[in-house]
Amino acid sequence: MAAKLHSKYSLIFLGCLLWMSCGNIARDNVLDPLNPDSTHPRKHLIEAFVNISDHPSQYNQWMLEALVDLQSQNEEDLIVAVYHRTIDEFDDQDVSPVCDIRYADLLEALDEDDAIAGVPDVFINGTSQRIQGASSAETALGRLQVAVHDEIPQNHQFYMNVQIGQIDTNLNATVTLARLGNQSTNDLRIQAMILSDLNGVYRKQVVRDLKLSDLISHLDAGELKHIEITGLTINPNESQHLVIAVINDEGSYVYQAETIQITQ
Repeated sequence: MAAKLHSKYSLIFLGCLLWMSCGNIARDNVLDPLNPDSTHPRKHLIEAFVNISDHPSQYNQWMLEALVDLQSQNEEDLIVAVYHRTIDEFDDQDVSPVCDIRYADLLEALDEDDAIAGVPDVFINGTSQRIQGASSAETALGRLQVAVHDEIPQNHQFYMNVQIGQIDTNLNATVTLARLGNQSTNDLRIQAMILSDLNGVYRKQVVRDLKLSDLISHLDAGELKHIEITGLTINPNESQHLVIAVINDEGSYVYQAETIQITQ
């Protein structure tokens, strides 16, 4: 079967292109990595763990409805990824092995007294904010709004440019990561996820695949690194997105996230 190279997509901010190509850019540009005060608007990553089997309760459905409302109110600031899990005898048709792996990492990062599993379970920017359960869609939305509001600052000192290439059903991503501001950082990884929008109101932004980059042991202030992530599996028959997040080594904190449409 002949390999077909997909056209490359970029999340491009014109200011960043300037500092990548020009040597005489003004040092007061907020996207210039050599400006010690540089920052970038932050997108919050919400990771929700749910089960939408034939369980008689509606807790998961209420949380999913609340997440849809929350994202509609904050289109530019939020990315939602929904992990489906099977609970006891209640099978979820959208379950994937990567869901339990990511969930285990987040629970491990919590204090032992807080590491209680269950669905729905929602994490915002890693373990920065966590919401379990839902007594109604309205109550869940209110709790989510408070948690997102508490996630400050709205800007962060990371910028990403993402290019993707496709061969058959395999997707590869090249992430150019810049450390803005005036401080270096250590022990980062890039988390890449494939999300699908499926039929039904409760089957949106479903996590299909997840891969982590090798450890980025150090990134100086103003430094650029190019990180390769290969072998992501996509389905051309589904409407899919690629989500890229900068996380710490333990996976407990999400610094920045971006998303790209892959298939319609």
